[in-house]
Amino acid sequence: MDSIVVDIGGTNLRCGIFAKGQLQQVSRTKVNNFINASSAEPRALYQSFMDQLASALSPYLRDYPDYPLALSFPGPISPQGVVYSAPTLWGNHLQNIPFLEDCSALLGRRVLLMNDISAAVWRYVESQQDAFCIFTISSGVGNKIFRQGNVLLGELGQGGELGHHRVEYGDRALPCDCGGKGHLGAMASGRGLVQLAKHLAGEQGSSFARSYLGNLVQHNPAAITSEYLVIALKQDDPFCREVLVSSQQYLVQVMSSLYHAMGLQRFIFIGGFVAALGDIYLSSLRQLLVQESWFGLTVEDMSRVCELGALDDDHSLIGLGRYMEAHHG
Repeated sequence: MDSIVVDIGGTNLRCGIFAKGQLQQVSRTKVNNFINASSAEPRALYQSFMDQLASALSPYLRDYPDYPLALSFPGPISPQGVVYSAPTLWGNHLQNIPFLEDCSALLGRRVLLMNDISAAVWRYVESQQDAFCIFTISSGVGNKIFRQGNVLLGELGQGGELGHHRVEYGDRALPCDCGGKGHLGAMASGRGLVQLAKHLAGEQGSSFARSYLGNLVQHNPAAITSEYLVIALKQDDPFCREVLVSSQQYLVQVMSSLYHAMGLQRFIFIGGFVAALGDIYLSSLRQLLVQESWFGLTVEDMSRVCELGALDDDHSLIGLGRYMEAHHG
């Protein structure tokens, strides 16, 4: 079934058409979020976002009046379409929003609403017997597990929120967008890596001062961005390598738990930060993994447990389209 597909992220709002198995006519807009609209009251922020969504979708709804509409959203969603929270989009300011109901009323069309990582999963499903965990490393950290033909979720839509699992309790327990501290997303997302780099720049002033990154930002840690981190990592900057390894060590802890609890041996990594680094990110992660000892796996096995997804940001859009084809065709 051809459809209008929308991926709402913490940074970008993307719309497109999925027709005959292909993604087409993609548009992108910087989303109104709690960072770039920090002065807005919570309800005003929400209204601003909804106005932006309606504006972005207007040409698609006009030109494709018979196409169903599928949206992916960066946060946990109840079976009734209530968004419990959306830290990367709204910080900790808005919870329990009847988003599906609001979207249907605003857009005048029946809407399929799905968590963004649940949507991305369907891009990579090849058979109902597949078993894998997908991680996205972008504004935050999200994950979902696919097993025995389904994305594994609780009865109320819980699950796949390892970005809010606490992995650090010491001085490096950096703040998460949700208001917590030391969460995986605060340590290993694109935003988290920026936080961690700033923290380590303070801890290791001389190393930072000598680094490629330090020169890029004129030795001002406050000026560090994810874009500068990517540039410096591509120059094999030792300081930035340490930031990346420190971040990925938290991921490896979580992956180990998933393997030992569920037997998962396939982990797919996607997201803007991963796409920007590509094999640099994967190679660093594999070097950490082969130093691990997961019960029952050889070193060769360990080198194969992680892989990159496609190096684009179309995962949720394509996943939504394929889901609509498979389940609503």
